[in-house]
Amino acid sequence: MSGYLTGVLVVLAFNVIAAYAVYLPMAAGQLNLGIAGFMAIGAYGAAFLTNEYGWSIWMAVPTASAAAGLVGILIGIPVLRTHGIYLALATFALGQVIAAIFLNLDVVGGAAGYTVADYVPPNVVFWAAAGVVVFMLLLSRTRFALYLTAVKSDPTVADLMGISVRGIQVAAFALGAAVAGFGGAFYALHYNFIEAQHFNVLLSVFTVLYVLFGGTQTVWGPLAGALFFTLMPELLRAGEQWRYAIFAVFIILFMAIRPQGLVTTSLFRIFPPSFRGGRTMSATATSLASPRAQAVPAALAVSGVSKSFAGVHAIRNLSFEVPKGGATALIGPNGAGKTTVFNLVSGVYGVDTGTVHVNGQDITHLPSRQRIGKGIARSFQNVRLMAHLSVLENLLVGQHVRASSLGALLTPYRLFPNHPWKVEARRALAENGLEQYADEMVSALPYGVRKRIDLVRATLAGASVLMLDEPAAGLNPSETNDLRDHLNALVAQGLTLLIVEHDMHFVDSICRNVVVLNFGEKIAEGPLSVVQQNPEVRRAYIGDEEG
Repeated sequence: MSGYLTGVLVVLAFNVIAAYAVYLPMAAGQLNLGIAGFMAIGAYGAAFLTNEYGWSIWMAVPTASAAAGLVGILIGIPVLRTHGIYLALATFALGQVIAAIFLNLDVVGGAAGYTVADYVPPNVVFWAAAGVVVFMLLLSRTRFALYLTAVKSDPTVADLMGISVRGIQVAAFALGAAVAGFGGAFYALHYNFIEAQHFNVLLSVFTVLYVLFGGTQTVWGPLAGALFFTLMPELLRAGEQWRYAIFAVFIILFMAIRPQGLVTTSLFRIFPPSFRGGRTMSATATSLASPRAQAVPAALAVSGVSKSFAGVHAIRNLSFEVPKGGATALIGPNGAGKTTVFNLVSGVYGVDTGTVHVNGQDITHLPSRQRIGKGIARSFQNVRLMAHLSVLENLLVGQHVRASSLGALLTPYRLFPNHPWKVEARRALAENGLEQYADEMVSALPYGVRKRIDLVRATLAGASVLMLDEPAAGLNPSETNDLRDHLNALVAQGLTLLIVEHDMHFVDSICRNVVVLNFGEKIAEGPLSVVQQNPEVRRAYIGDEEG
């Protein structure tokens, strides 16, 4: 292999490592413009340990990588409280600060640079890059990768499913920092000389561009982007002074036409499900264990709850109970506060006064992500499935509360077609007549189908109380009848339902008790046939009957 080709491939190897360092936080919706700073920590750390303490390369590299990851954790916890452009600016400043520290640190040469005594040959760099690619491929087959996409798509829903959104974001940020430090360490040991000026903002920006061009929807995107940006300028070298102009025009046109990047999930949909590790059924497979709450008189008790927004009372002194093992409806005119009640019970909003109990446990001040573990799950009025995930993957997110251990998080379940998690999710789809959609992207499905999938996802949490926000909205009569039968079957199995719905025939066919709200206050409670005759209820729906 010629020296020129070897040099190009070494640059490619470092670009691949850097691209994956950027990809990890970006997959969780975080733009990290300070990745060069973490590469500097790895480079200077490995160089210092080998030069000053005589550490072997195989001790210095992982230590330097871990140091970059630790800094990522310490900085990520406060920095990741910002979002969007503010996060980008914060990480941009972070990279500059780290580079400035090394630029003024005399013990590692300061502005004059730092000579590194030990050396790693090109083949070691190649193996290091290959190891990062394999690591990322394995990581992409785990729940951790699934949760990165879930957190990016809809952090509120991910939180209500029990996922620690902040924990996933910080872990992605720190892991990306560790990968950057790993690449920086090998950079120092291969080139035998480092200077802080190399780890500048342009290095971070170029690396982000690799990932954006390649695409963030799959693990192959960063690899494709690094390959393109490293090799294409070399292939255009014959164009001399025009090569960069041609290259720039191509990139602008490409990103305008295909802003989602070169490699997307849709490209993999051309393969049959069996190739992707897709649909298989096993009648004998075991499902995940479902935690069931201890029997108590009321599955859900709301007592004296009030909530105001900017001085406007949305809920006033609301109290009601949902008996265990039955269905209760929460009805009222538009704007009565029904969805607000759901948000208060599930923890999206905190209550101003009052308490909320689920199966006898006070969850009033419990963080929203922990409430699903206490036995309460919900669906949404406006369907909120993760658009960049398949139907099956959305259901796997719904299982999180029963598969939340570190071992479950890092299990490469996608490598096993008959993994129990997959089998359980497919069985749930089959029971609802939705098995044909398992491998489809939810964004391409009709509204009625997505509404039913939202319900299936909620039931997979193994909760004892299920809150359904207008489950029949948008369904045709046949789908509504199927939904009614399904909900009655769930009640027969011992599940408790709290339903917000405007279709009174639907409510009457399922619910034994009805709570009526108007302007945030309870105005009636009892069987539907009784509350319909209540004068105050009639006024709320049709106005004053006089005249």
